[in-house]
Amino acid sequence: MIVLDANILIRAVLGRRVRQLIETYSSRGVRFFAPDVAGALALSCGIWTEDADFFGTGVAVWTSSRVEIYLRSQRTNDPGQR
Repeated sequence: MIVLDANILIRAVLGRRVRQLIETYSSRGVRFFAPDVAGALALSCGIWTEDADFFGTGVAVWTSSRVEIYLRSQRTNDPGQR
């Protein structure tokens, strides 16, 4: 599970790379959530963002350049493909 920050949601609509990652990994069982106040804290999961607002909050923060490392570890459809 990962919470998508607002800037990631915008990139998913306007760009290609973020949309491709979301489509690829959602079909493999990764769950994505839209943000809400303290959403990632309530779900005990990381945040995919491009800004530093969440650094130091105790929640794992992933940028687009590194999020695929996390997403690969979250695949649930076929454990043999990890």
